[in-house]
Amino acid sequence: MKITQKKLQDIFYYIDGILIRKRSGKKVGVRPDPHNGYGAVKISGRVYKAHRVIFMFVHGYLPDMLDHRDGNKMNNNITNLRPATNQENQRNAQLRVDSTSGVTGVCFTKGKWRAYIYVDQKQINLGRFLVKELAVEARRKAQTEYFGDFSYGE
Repeated sequence: MKITQKKLQDIFYYIDGILIRKRSGKKVGVRPDPHNGYGAVKISGRVYKAHRVIFMFVHGYLPDMLDHRDGNKMNNNITNLRPATNQENQRNAQLRVDSTSGVTGVCFTKGKWRAYIYVDQKQINLGRFLVKELAVEARRKAQTEYFGDFSYGE
């Protein structure tokens, strides 16, 4: 069965990022799936990601990929969801857990702080700095220049 905007609007209410079943009044998709961190919604025996159901509910179409503006997989407010390409979605990725500097694109090597950024799968060196804050500033400036709205701010 194909899920349509009308079908979703027949089944759910949507209030501030939350889907509520009309029949039972229960909120759905409010707990993160332990495997991927997204809220899940079961419709006619099939499981869907809550943010995708919400986007379809509101806009009536579904892009190939959606991005959470703030990086929070459970913030499904429609103002936080936007269509994106895979590349745009990756630009908005949160800090890696193995980061040593605490800032994406900044590392300490050879006695200096190095700033870099990947654009179109190519690494661009932004410079080496004696002070970490200068490397962070260079990285954030480059993020804004290259990624615009898809720049994730730590």
